[in-house]
Amino acid sequence: MRVAYIILTCKAYWNTRAVWQKQTVFEYVPPEDIYYLGHDMKPEERLFSWGAGDDYYSLPYKFADFFKYSQLNYDWYVFIDDDTYLYVDRLLHRLTRLDPTSMYMEGHVLTHVAHTEWGAYHSGGAGTVLSRPVYLHIQRMLRNIPYEYRSPHWCADICMGLWGKSIPGIQFIHCSDYHTDMYKEGEDDHHTAITFHHLKTEEEYRICHNLSQN
Repeated sequence: MRVAYIILTCKAYWNTRAVWQKQTVFEYVPPEDIYYLGHDMKPEERLFSWGAGDDYYSLPYKFADFFKYSQLNYDWYVFIDDDTYLYVDRLLHRLTRLDPTSMYMEGHVLTHVAHTEWGAYHSGGAGTVLSRPVYLHIQRMLRNIPYEYRSPHWCADICMGLWGKSIPGIQFIHCSDYHTDMYKEGEDDHHTAITFHHLKTEEEYRICHNLSQN
C-alpha cells in the first residue's frame, strides 16, 4: 500500500510548523512520499509550487495546481495542513481495511454551510483522504477546465469537497477520529485519534507526539 502525504504550507511557517511536523509526524515516513505545497519549487526539500500565490485565498489554487501538474501513482492521497498532527500508523491501519480502487473520500465532515449551495465538506486541516480513482478523476477534471473556474470558492476545504462530490458514485465518509482542533485532555481520546488540528507551538507538536507513546 502506497500513501502520499500532501501538506498545505506557506513561507511564513516553512521554518517553524513544517519543521516541527517533519520532526514528529513524518519522522519515519519516506521523504519521497511527502509533498508540501508552498511558496517555492524545491523538490529536494519536498517543497512544491507551480506559481499559485502564497496567501490564504490562494490555497485552492495550490490544490488545483497539485492536481493539474502532479503525475503520481499512489493507492491513497492524504491532504492535511502544516498545523496538523497526523498519527501515521493509525491512518495506515485504517486504510488497510478500505479498498483503494473504490471512489472513496474520507475526513471530518463540517456541516455549518450544509444548507447553502456549497453543502457539507471535509475539514482540510483535520485531514482529507482520497482513493486513487478520486485523485485521478479530480486530476482529469481540473486539467480540462479553464484556470479561472478551478477555484469555485475561496476556501480550499470547500473546493475539495465540491470537486469530490461532483464524482458519480463517490463515498463521502465522515470519521470523528479526524479532529478539527488541538487535543483537549478529558475530552478527546488520544488512543483512537488520527489527527489533531490547529497546533500553534513546537510544544503542541511534542505533546501530540508523546501521546502516541502512551
